[in-house]
Amino acid sequence: MRGGRRRVRGAREPALAGDPARGDARGLPGRDGIFLVTVLEVLEIVEVPELVDLVERDRRGGLAREPRAQPGADVHRRDDLGRRLLPVFDSPTGLPYRFVNLRTGKTKGEISNPAETGTLLIEFGTLSKLTGKPVYFDKAKRALVETYKRRSPIGLVGTNINVETGQWTNTDSHISSEIDSYYEYLLKSAFLFEDKDCRAMWEDSIAKINSYLADELINSRTGVVVSGPLWYGHVDMNTGKRTATTSGALDAFFPAVLALDGDMYRAKALQDSMFKMWQVNGIEPEVYNYKTGKVEESGYPLRPEIVESTYYLYHFTGDDKYLAMGRQMFEDFVKNCRTNVAYAGLKNVETKEKADYMHSFVFAETFKYFYLLFAPEKTLDFNKVVFNTEAHPIQRMSKNKPQNSQRK
Repeated sequence: MRGGRRRVRGAREPALAGDPARGDARGLPGRDGIFLVTVLEVLEIVEVPELVDLVERDRRGGLAREPRAQPGADVHRRDDLGRRLLPVFDSPTGLPYRFVNLRTGKTKGEISNPAETGTLLIEFGTLSKLTGKPVYFDKAKRALVETYKRRSPIGLVGTNINVETGQWTNTDSHISSEIDSYYEYLLKSAFLFEDKDCRAMWEDSIAKINSYLADELINSRTGVVVSGPLWYGHVDMNTGKRTATTSGALDAFFPAVLALDGDMYRAKALQDSMFKMWQVNGIEPEVYNYKTGKVEESGYPLRPEIVESTYYLYHFTGDDKYLAMGRQMFEDFVKNCRTNVAYAGLKNVETKEKADYMHSFVFAETFKYFYLLFAPEKTLDFNKVVFNTEAHPIQRMSKNKPQNSQRK
């Protein structure tokens, strides 16, 4: 999950150094199995496939990945994992609990969010295809639909929901942490499975996002959008009243989603805003107030979202402007985050003080999208895959493809 994971993610992420400025190694990140898995997937994309079969996939990539060799045994392991995960859906509403004990099936975590309840269909749906068992698709789709059904009268979802009662416990609405990938999966599931319900839910949702969350210059007399900065802020899900004028690193995934949907005008405008946020301090903050121009949360944990969107924008437009953006971001990334042993997140983007960690998603996503941005187009056929929210490419089973690449 994009937002469900990110601000709370990292309980088992590898530490980098006793002193990150010196790069004193305190342990090998490779001890973390998920870390190794994500490195190996990157190696596969850059054409070192023989290494990838050395380990099983992590929960998302492993659950959904198309089999490479000995598919029977591989699918059996994925089916076993999927079966052990199914009890999360056994709530009164069909919305999944946050945790399940894979040995006992006991669940916990009744307070969840749309980025967790609604970001499962790509993986579980693909598992249904691989195993021939509809239960995985059906459970995950019901969770997505049940999340959508609990939208407010004006069509928005909130930040936190009780999966047992179906009641919202936090009515803040936005496209950021804890909601973000819910919207992403409405659109991507429509593409991946040719699912008309997902398409209809997406079309309804994006109209409400643009009506209530978008913060753009509008001519008060004509109601026409005036050319200028585009941001998506926070509102109350029930009233649509603006509650915050903040955006941030996690919100930077949305230009990619807009581009995938074919809304290139908004995709370009929002990407420009996100890059402006990056340029303020030479690297993006967690939270930025676009009205005041002030950083409100100053950390930078090596996030991939803005790089992801830059890759999508370049793919769809072929405009070298996005290569230049990516080059600037990569140079800033190396300059500010590199240590002797790895790359460190920043405690503060204004002071550039390094933190003592490197999340595994830097390999699974950040480096992967940097590589794909600059690699030859033939490296990966964009129209044959859908990237899940953790940047694992899932093979399309649909003829419904986005517009063709304009890359040179």
